[in-house]
Amino acid sequence: MINPPQIGDNMAVDVPYIEPKSVALGEKLHWRKTYADYPSTLYTLQYRFRGPTGTGIDQAATAYNSDYDIAVTAIATAKLAVETYRWQAWLTEDADATNTFLIEEGSIRVDVGFASGGTKAIDLGTTAETILAALEATMAGKATKDQLQYRIASGNGEREIRRMSYTELIAAIKYYTEKVAGEKNAARRKAGDPFFKNYLIHSNEA
Repeated sequence: MINPPQIGDNMAVDVPYIEPKSVALGEKLHWRKTYADYPSTLYTLQYRFRGPTGTGIDQAATAYNSDYDIAVTAIATAKLAVETYRWQAWLTEDADATNTFLIEEGSIRVDVGFASGGTKAIDLGTTAETILAALEATMAGKATKDQLQYRIASGNGEREIRRMSYTELIAAIKYYTEKVAGEKNAARRKAGDPFFKNYLIHSNEA
């Protein structure tokens, strides 16, 4: 019987040369990037992640020969919100710090990360779904203490749900209802739902 090779048995782990499309909370990210016209010997690279509600990340790359090596720690991703983030890659010339520019951009989906040994039921909703549930529970008089302490953006700045007026609650429910619907439509479109496919309609008219 031949035993399968183990990590460390002269076996290199390939690092992808493309940005990740998704990440689980608490998962480490690692990838590399090549910009032939902008080598790491002459430029520095920084990735900037921003979300609609959650905390963002600024991650500097390190030099890997003339390429760039990017590593985001598990501690950093654990602080993200469960939603879709946008990212931008910015280059800055070492010899002239004023020469900084956006070279590329994209998006990454953040999912719930399951904790080892944590077998209890968990909330698998996105941040928007969680907030919407808390708002609706508040309007129904059934919100938990934790739900009432959620802080969200309102017309008067960020505040806890329990301190929001009736008008603010109605406006917030409308906003997050539309946001959740948009997230679900985007997920269905990505999954190839036939509802979003384009159909060619032939007319028999002369």
